[in-house]
Amino acid sequence: MAFLGRHEQREAWIRWGVEFARRGVLPEDPIEVHGPHGYPADRMWGTMGDYEFLTPSGIRGIWDIRGVRVTVDGMYGVKETLPVLPAQELEPKLKRWLRAAKSVLAKMDRDRMTERQEINKARQAAGLQAGPAGENI
Repeated sequence: MAFLGRHEQREAWIRWGVEFARRGVLPEDPIEVHGPHGYPADRMWGTMGDYEFLTPSGIRGIWDIRGVRVTVDGMYGVKETLPVLPAQELEPKLKRWLRAAKSVLAKMDRDRMTERQEINKARQAAGLQAGPAGENI
C-alpha cells in the first residue's frame, strides 16, 4: 500500500490524478494505492476521497494504470462508474490542470531520458557496456 502525495511521490500522484481529471474529478491529496502483488492479485485498487478505483487484472506494474475504473457511491448505495469525458465537457479548471500535468510528466520523461543518456556516456567512457535502448545495465 502507498499513500501518494502530490509533493512526496509527485510523478505517481500526477499519473493517477490525470485518470481522475479525465473523469471530471479534481485530484486530491493523498491517493491511496494498493497492489499489484503478482498473481492472483495482479491489479491495483485504492481510494481518493470519496472515490474508489480498480485496474483490470493483468497489469504489469505500478505505472500500468490502463483501463482503470473509477467509481463513487451513488444513490441508494449503488456504485456509479465515472466515464472518461471528452475534453470539451471538462470544466476549464480541469482542462488547465490536465494541460499542466501532461507538461510536467513530459518534462519528467525528458529528464529521465537525459539522465540515462548521461549515465551510458559515462559508462562507455569508462569502457563499460551501455544498456539496451539507452538503459543502464
